[in-house]
Amino acid sequence: MRGTVQALGHTAWITLLFYICQNLVLRWTERAGLGPDPSILVWCLPSVLLILATVLLTRRLRAQGWKESLAYLGFKAVTGQRLGLGFVLSVPVLVGYGEGYVAYVHKGFSMSLFPQWPFLLAWFLVGTFFEELVFRGFLFQNLRERWAFGPAALVSSFAWALAHFGNAFLGAHVRFLFPDILVFLLGLTGAYVFERSGNSILPWMMAHLAINLVGLVNIGNAGLFLTPLGAPIGYLFGGEILCLLIAVPVTRRLTADLMDRKGKAER
Repeated sequence: MRGTVQALGHTAWITLLFYICQNLVLRWTERAGLGPDPSILVWCLPSVLLILATVLLTRRLRAQGWKESLAYLGFKAVTGQRLGLGFVLSVPVLVGYGEGYVAYVHKGFSMSLFPQWPFLLAWFLVGTFFEELVFRGFLFQNLRERWAFGPAALVSSFAWALAHFGNAFLGAHVRFLFPDILVFLLGLTGAYVFERSGNSILPWMMAHLAINLVGLVNIGNAGLFLTPLGAPIGYLFGGEILCLLIAVPVTRRLTADLMDRKGKAER
C-alpha cells in the first residue's frame, strides 16, 4: 500500500509541477516577445526538465543505474515489430484527419496546418513523450508490480484523464477536443499496448502522437478549438475511436510471439 501511495504521490507532484512550469513559460514567452517559433521551442523546456526528473526519481527509488532505469520506464529496443504496431494503430487517426479535411473543404472551410507547424510538432513530440513516460512508464509500471493489470490500468488511466484538466489551467478552450472519457479509454488501451509490447513506450507513443497532431490543424483560420462543430469534426475524432476498437485485436496479433517468449521465460 505504501508503494502505491508513493507512486501516486510522485505522479501528482510531477504533473502539478509540469503545469505550473508550463504556465510560467507561456506567460514569460508572451511578455518577452520572442516571436512564435522561438517561443514554442521554449515551451518544450518544462517537459524536458520533468522527463529528466522522472528518470532521476526512478533511478533513486529503484537504486539502479541509468540503463536499468531507462529500460524500466519503457526505453526498450526499437524493433520492426514495435514500430509496425505503432504505425498500424496510428493509421485510423491519420485517415480520420484526411476525411475531416475533405469534409471541411467541401463545406467551404479552409483547412491547413499552422504556419509554425514544425515547432508545434516538436512541442507535441516532447509533451507526448513526457506523458507516456510518467503515466505508462512510471505510474502504470509501479502499480503493475503490486496489482493485477485491470486495477493498475484503471487507476493510471484515471490519473491521466484527471491530469488533462490542467489544459484549462493553461487557458486552452477544450470544449470538444479530448473529452475526459475518451482520454480515459485511450489510457486503458495505452496500458494494454505497453504491456503487450514488452513494456515499451514506443508503440503507443506513436499512436498518442498521431492523436496530438490534431493540434496542428487550423480550420477556417480559427484553430481547431474554435471551429464550428458538426459532421466534419467527427471524422477527426472518429479515427481515435476506430483506433480504440482495433487496438486490442491488432496488438494481440502482432505481439503473440513476444508474449509466448515471455511465458516460456517465466516458466
